[in-house]
Amino acid sequence: MTRKRPLAGRKQRKTRINAKVRKLLQHLVLDGWTLEKSATECGWTLDWAIRLLRRPDVLALRKELLSGVLSASASRAGKTIDQILSDAKSDAVRLDAAQFVLGVEGIAPVERAEVTHHNSGVTPGLVIIFSSRAPATLDITPEFERQRAQLLASLPPSVPHPTMGPFTGATLVKREDDR
Repeated sequence: MTRKRPLAGRKQRKTRINAKVRKLLQHLVLDGWTLEKSATECGWTLDWAIRLLRRPDVLALRKELLSGVLSASASRAGKTIDQILSDAKSDAVRLDAAQFVLGVEGIAPVERAEVTHHNSGVTPGLVIIFSSRAPATLDITPEFERQRAQLLASLPPSVPHPTMGPFTGATLVKREDDR
């Protein structure tokens, strides 16, 4: 089979979008239905609807419908931002609305500078400092020994670790000064 014209030189045919494809796009864009529900309503499978949405003419119509919906929504969104800007009780909400409006107008808010601290030589964790100083000495005098003995005598009896067997040595004694 021979072709009369090469593919590169062929004119692009204008395709017509039929009523079922328009109905599919209306359900998707205007009604907010899922693709599966829209395809079922039009009598198509989900795979066929996906294939239709890949066509350039269908994509162009979908984009045109979306731009109309977004244009209408932009008016409502502008009114909502205006109401928030004037009626909000929270200062933070009004500030966000004001920054949004200024951003739309091309006026950027002042950016806060971040302060970065560079700590050189400090790392988290255990730090061991080796010193050339002599270790502190402790003078063990008879007075120190007497204070140590008094301190140890004032402590309650020690409780052994559970691995050392059952604890049977302690009894509760009420002192006279604890009344």
